[in-house]
Amino acid sequence: GEAGTRPHIVVSARVHPGEAPASFMMRGVLRRLLAEDDEAEALRRRFVFIVVPMLNPDGVAAGHGRCNLAGLDLNRCWEQAPPKSEAEAAKQELAALHAAGCTILALLDLHAHSRRHGAFTLSNPGGAALPDLLAGDREPLFDRGA
Repeated sequence: GEAGTRPHIVVSARVHPGEAPASFMMRGVLRRLLAEDDEAEALRRRFVFIVVPMLNPDGVAAGHGRCNLAGLDLNRCWEQAPPKSEAEAAKQELAALHAAGCTILALLDLHAHSRRHGAFTLSNPGGAALPDLLAGDREPLFDRGA
Protein backbone atom coordinates (compact mmCIF):
# COMPACT_ATOMS: atom_id res chain seq x y z
CA GLY A 1 0.00 0.00 0.00
CA GLU A 2 0.89 3.63 -0.27
CA ALA A 3 2.96 5.04 2.61
CA GLY A 4 0.23 7.56 3.50
CA THR A 5 -2.42 4.87 3.93
CA ARG A 6 -0.41 2.34 5.93
CA PRO A 7 -0.14 2.82 9.70
CA HIS A 8 3.15 4.28 10.87
CA ILE A 9 5.30 2.90 13.68
CA VAL A 10 7.98 5.18 15.11
CA VAL A 11 10.95 3.54 16.82
CA SER A 12 13.44 5.70 18.73
CA ALA A 13 16.40 5.07 21.02
CA ARG A 14 19.04 6.84 23.08
CA VAL A 15 16.89 9.68 24.46
CA HIS A 16 18.96 8.97 27.58
CA PRO A 17 22.59 8.91 26.44
CA GLY A 18 23.78 6.56 29.18
CA GLU A 19 21.41 3.80 28.12
CA ALA A 20 23.83 2.24 25.64
CA PRO A 21 21.95 -1.10 25.52
CA ALA A 22 19.20 0.76 23.63
CA SER A 23 21.61 0.99 20.68
CA PHE A 24 21.95 -2.79 20.66
CA MET A 25 18.16 -3.14 20.76
CA MET A 26 17.88 -0.68 17.87
CA ARG A 27 20.42 -2.72 15.91
CA GLY A 28 18.19 -5.76 16.45
CA VAL A 29 15.11 -3.83 15.32
CA LEU A 30 16.89 -2.69 12.17
CA ARG A 31 18.17 -6.19 11.41
CA ARG A 32 14.62 -7.55 11.76
CA LEU A 33 13.05 -4.84 9.62
CA LEU A 34 15.72 -5.07 6.90
CA ALA A 35 15.89 -8.86 6.79
CA GLU A 36 15.13 -10.63 3.54
CA ASP A 37 12.52 -13.05 4.86
CA ASP A 38 8.74 -13.40 4.83
CA GLU A 39 8.23 -11.96 8.31
CA ALA A 40 10.22 -8.77 7.63
CA GLU A 41 8.63 -8.33 4.21
CA ALA A 42 5.16 -8.67 5.76
CA LEU A 43 6.00 -6.00 8.33
CA ARG A 44 7.31 -3.62 5.64
CA ARG A 45 4.25 -4.16 3.45
CA ARG A 46 1.83 -3.53 6.28
CA PHE A 47 3.49 -0.60 8.09
CA VAL A 48 5.69 2.42 7.50
CA PHE A 49 8.56 2.42 10.00
CA ILE A 50 10.16 5.69 11.04
CA VAL A 51 13.42 5.02 12.84
CA VAL A 52 15.30 7.51 15.02
CA PRO A 53 18.33 5.51 16.16
CA MET A 54 19.71 8.25 18.44
CA LEU A 55 17.32 10.93 19.66
CA ASN A 56 19.96 12.66 21.80
CA PRO A 57 23.23 12.56 19.80
CA ASP A 58 24.87 15.52 21.54
CA GLY A 59 24.28 13.96 24.95
CA VAL A 60 25.72 10.67 23.72
CA ALA A 61 28.78 12.40 22.22
CA ALA A 62 29.37 14.31 25.47
CA GLY A 63 29.02 11.15 27.58
CA HIS A 64 26.03 12.39 29.55
CA GLY A 65 23.87 9.99 31.52
CA ARG A 66 20.36 11.39 30.97
CA CYS A 67 20.56 14.91 29.53
CA ASN A 68 21.44 16.73 26.33
CA LEU A 69 24.08 19.49 26.16
CA ALA A 70 21.55 22.01 27.51
CA GLY A 71 21.09 19.88 30.64
CA LEU A 72 17.57 18.75 29.69
CA ASP A 73 16.21 15.27 30.32
CA LEU A 74 14.41 15.02 26.98
CA ASN A 75 12.11 12.29 28.24
CA ARG A 76 10.69 14.71 30.81
CA CYS A 77 9.89 17.69 28.58
CA TRP A 78 7.60 16.39 25.84
CA GLU A 79 4.61 18.47 26.96
CA GLN A 80 6.60 21.73 26.96
CA ALA A 81 9.48 20.94 24.64
CA PRO A 82 12.12 23.69 24.81
CA PRO A 83 12.75 25.61 21.57
CA LYS A 84 15.43 24.08 19.34
CA SER A 85 15.62 20.92 21.47
CA GLU A 86 15.61 17.40 20.08
CA ALA A 87 12.23 16.88 21.74
CA GLU A 88 10.79 19.87 19.90
CA ALA A 89 12.11 18.58 16.57
CA ALA A 90 10.63 15.12 17.21
CA LYS A 91 7.26 16.62 18.20
CA GLN A 92 7.22 18.75 15.04
CA GLU A 93 7.90 15.71 12.86
CA LEU A 94 5.16 13.68 14.58
CA ALA A 95 2.74 16.62 14.22
CA ALA A 96 3.57 16.89 10.52
CA LEU A 97 2.81 13.19 10.02
CA HIS A 98 -0.49 13.61 11.84
CA ALA A 99 -1.37 16.73 9.83
CA ALA A 100 -0.65 14.81 6.62
CA GLY A 101 -3.28 12.27 7.66
CA CYS A 102 -0.90 9.52 8.70
CA THR A 103 -1.98 7.11 11.41
CA ILE A 104 0.72 6.65 14.04
CA LEU A 105 -0.05 3.23 15.46
CA ALA A 106 2.77 3.20 17.98
CA LEU A 107 5.84 5.04 19.20
CA LEU A 108 8.35 2.55 20.57
CA ASP A 109 10.93 4.35 22.70
CA LEU A 110 13.77 1.93 23.45
CA HIS A 111 15.46 2.26 26.84
CA ALA A 112 17.66 0.29 29.21
CA HIS A 113 17.12 -0.07 32.94
CA SER A 114 19.65 -0.26 35.75
CA ARG A 115 17.68 -2.74 37.86
CA ARG A 116 15.40 -4.66 35.50
CA HIS A 117 16.86 -7.47 33.43
CA GLY A 118 15.75 -8.95 30.14
CA ALA A 119 13.13 -7.37 27.94
CA PHE A 120 10.01 -5.71 29.27
CA THR A 121 7.49 -3.20 28.07
CA LEU A 122 5.69 -0.28 29.59
CA SER A 123 2.84 1.09 27.56
CA ASN A 124 -0.18 3.31 27.44
CA PRO A 125 -3.64 1.75 27.83
CA GLY A 126 -4.28 -0.49 24.85
CA GLY A 127 -0.58 -0.99 24.23
CA ALA A 128 -0.67 -4.61 25.32
CA ALA A 129 -2.41 -5.47 22.04
CA LEU A 130 0.42 -4.10 19.86
CA PRO A 131 1.93 -7.51 18.96
CA ASP A 132 -1.49 -8.67 17.79
CA LEU A 133 -1.99 -5.46 15.80
CA LEU A 134 1.36 -6.06 14.10
CA ALA A 135 0.30 -9.58 13.15
CA GLY A 136 -3.16 -8.51 11.95
CA ASP A 137 -5.25 -11.50 10.99
CA ARG A 138 -2.18 -13.67 10.40
CA GLU A 139 -0.30 -15.85 12.82
CA PRO A 140 1.30 -13.93 15.71
CA LEU A 141 4.66 -12.43 14.78
CA PHE A 142 5.94 -12.60 18.34
CA ASP A 143 6.17 -15.72 20.45
CA ARG A 144 4.66 -14.74 23.78
CA GLY A 145 4.24 -18.29 25.02
CA ALA A 146 5.57 -19.53 28.35
